[in-house]
Amino acid sequence: MSTHDDISLLLKALRFSAEKHRDQRRKDRNASPYINHPIQVADILWQVGHVRDVVTLAGALLHDTLEDTNATPEEIQSLCGADVLSLVYEVTDDKQLSKVERKRHQIESAASVSDRAKALKLADKICNVYDIAHSPPLHWGHKRRYEYLQWSEQVVNQLRGVNPALETYYDDVLAQARHRLTYEQENARVFRVGDRVRHPKKPQWGLGQILDCIEQKRLRVFFVGVGQKLLRQENTLLIRLDHNQATHPLLDNLRISNDRRVDGYQPLPALVETFLYHYGEGFYSDSYLNQLRQHRLAAHQCMQENLSQTLFLQLLSAQRYSEICQRALTVLAQSPLLSDVEQLVLQEGLTQPSYQQIFAEKLYSLLFSNEPSEQRFNAFVAGLMQMNAAHWRVVTSFLFIAYPETDMVFDPDISVAAAELCAFELEYCSQPNWRTYQRLLDFANYIDSSLVDMRPRDMFDVYAFMEVNVQARISGAEWTN
Repeated sequence: MSTHDDISLLLKALRFSAEKHRDQRRKDRNASPYINHPIQVADILWQVGHVRDVVTLAGALLHDTLEDTNATPEEIQSLCGADVLSLVYEVTDDKQLSKVERKRHQIESAASVSDRAKALKLADKICNVYDIAHSPPLHWGHKRRYEYLQWSEQVVNQLRGVNPALETYYDDVLAQARHRLTYEQENARVFRVGDRVRHPKKPQWGLGQILDCIEQKRLRVFFVGVGQKLLRQENTLLIRLDHNQATHPLLDNLRISNDRRVDGYQPLPALVETFLYHYGEGFYSDSYLNQLRQHRLAAHQCMQENLSQTLFLQLLSAQRYSEICQRALTVLAQSPLLSDVEQLVLQEGLTQPSYQQIFAEKLYSLLFSNEPSEQRFNAFVAGLMQMNAAHWRVVTSFLFIAYPETDMVFDPDISVAAAELCAFELEYCSQPNWRTYQRLLDFANYIDSSLVDMRPRDMFDVYAFMEVNVQARISGAEWTN
């Protein structure tokens, strides 16, 4: 038979098989078109087994037509010839037998079929074993899948000696299938809430953490790169990681709701995209500098000029408390971080001489004392409480303005919403406290380290990044509503 005739025969077989299987789907989880299977069998014969016999290849394309469609022997013989029909007959089960009898008959008859049929059966078993491991029928449990692998090996053992390449490939596919099933079964037993994982086929998802193990062997998993995913264990070979070797600042501080969910999360790349949408050159664009950064730099400069440590100490030693308070208010006016109510409460409190001294002494200690940070912070909060001015922005603005490289303002309207966007647990409490402020600094440092490509200079830039994204979310919510 010429090459032209070979190609013509294969195309006729393919067209006939596609027509007969056109309304059929495989029983795998993806319900893939049935015709994919005979094509894969033929491809395995060609690519792996180096089979060039056109009868065998045509038989592979037609091998399920008599068994699973309304095709007749007469149609196959008329279209592809007696040799192809004979081969298809050899690999066709007798549907009058029970499933158990058919499976036993395949084992018993495998050694006596032709070499063509042996090669075709080998390729068929390779495809089926791979599918059983990676995309089995939805109703097949581990036991049934294992049993299929065992049975297929019994059949293949009777086919050996006809095509070493196919046999070796089958052995490899079988070993991988068994390993996968064993892995699935072990992991189905030992996955626990809090486990750190990676998805081997989705490296872009990044590090993950098990949020919940749900009925029907489903896992709710939070991935740093994409957020929350609901996965079936049997479909997903998650790689479990040693918790001590899989630390991540976000996962270590993950904000999880009472129903074990993380909703509303925006991965850092999405937040970066939002920021760059508003400020195309990032932290170094003229619009960003003019609109968001310049007035904070002005406040920082004002702090250095009006309340440097040397000048502050001189004023304090001279008991010029009223002047210190005025200078502090001048600094705050350069960068309006406080709300109108907070500004008014602070101004009214600082009109009283007794409160002026408390404020001046506690502020100096907060900014310049060598005492532990927590002690200085709590003392400043206690002083402001006497004035009824212990609000988060009042407590933290001076640190933010004086030390933008290390300290952050806690703005409940921005900080809490930004932490929710990033699923970072702040342990927020409306009353200023050291624990929550430490969590804010951890969050700010996480954002800072995550934006390394954008080269943020200090916490002024980090805060602006939070601010822009929160305002964008609010604008989006208003638009959709």
